Amino acid sequence: MNPKEKIHFPNLDGLRFIGSMIVLLFHIEGIKQRHGQEFSSLILSYEPIGELNVSLFFVLSGFLITFLLLKEKQNTGTIGLKNFYMRRVLKTWPLYYFIMVIGFFLLPYLGQAFYPEYSKGLTDHFSIALMGYLFFLPPLLLGGYRLPDTMGATWAVTVEETFYLFWPFIVRRSKNFMKVSCVIIVSIVFIRDGAVLLRYLLKGNQYYTTHLTTMVELLGEYRFSCMAIGGIAAYIFITKKESLLQFLFKKNLQIIAYTLLLLMPILRIKVPLIDQEFYSVLFAYIVLNMAANPASIVRLNFKWMNYLGSLSYGIYLYNPVMRILSLEAIKHLFNRNIAGWQMELSFYSLTIGSTLLVAVLSHKLIEKPFLNLKKKFTFINS
Repeated sequence: MNPKEKIHFPNLDGLRFIGSMIVLLFHIEGIKQRHGQEFSSLILSYEPIGELNVSLFFVLSGFLITFLLLKEKQNTGTIGLKNFYMRRVLKTWPLYYFIMVIGFFLLPYLGQAFYPEYSKGLTDHFSIALMGYLFFLPPLLLGGYRLPDTMGATWAVTVEETFYLFWPFIVRRSKNFMKVSCVIIVSIVFIRDGAVLLRYLLKGNQYYTTHLTTMVELLGEYRFSCMAIGGIAAYIFITKKESLLQFLFKKNLQIIAYTLLLLMPILRIKVPLIDQEFYSVLFAYIVLNMAANPASIVRLNFKWMNYLGSLSYGIYLYNPVMRILSLEAIKHLFNRNIAGWQMELSFYSLTIGSTLLVAVLSHKLIEKPFLNLKKKFTFINS
């Protein structure tokens, strides 16, 4: 493969767009509930589906990054770490820090009514929160408080950036990538579930219970296992294990995977101890089929989906800000006298429309110049 050759995985941009929209839709009712508006308890009861879609993004990210790292290692015998980190900085940091400026220095000062309602926690912990945000640290490490509503989506970025600090070293140095990845996944599950068991055994001791709870929540947020599972799917693809791929590409197996992914969240079925990892295996299987299987039973390779999929990072990060601004705009426009289907139609339409519009503008004006610069450090364009 020649350097700078373009690789495009069909369907994955469309999958990214659908995932970002599911996250957006299932978080709309949550903001209404938290701030005293009439909300749909039925939709809210399925809000974990939105959270589950974040795991899809982790799997996708793990798949794509690992594929590019393995391909570079395969072609050159090594991985250029400096170029890798420059690519990550140019791709993720500009929008991430732009959201930080909005959340910390703009929205809190739009009005006194706005500030305490949506930026809760910043008044008492502003400096600590700002430093944590600057260095991609989760709020749980900085006193146990949560990010304000305007920046809630950024926790996923902190997880990915932390993962990418060490993942290229693992890919570059591993002689048996599959074995190392499995050890990482099993270790994470063992530590997390062991902490859950220990917390139960020590539930009478407040000190240990508090610290174990923090550990469990951190490991629940830092879903490195999900990204490693995506990496395993990339390894299977890039090593071209034909017999395994022929089995994984079977139509009946695809139907089973899609059926499980459709029915299990709707029926609220959880897999004890390994729920996120179980879903991540299903996601990785579907990503592998969509990327590499010419006979994939689901095809999302449409121009409009590919375009909107390229905006998924912006859609994900901007949607908390836009749903808050949309809610405030509707409340002030109708003097808070709106409810029922009129509220639903207005709120959903304005939130979705404004999020897509801002994501388009942001991609053109903020992200694209950095993405163009990123090509200088790219071995394989994807």
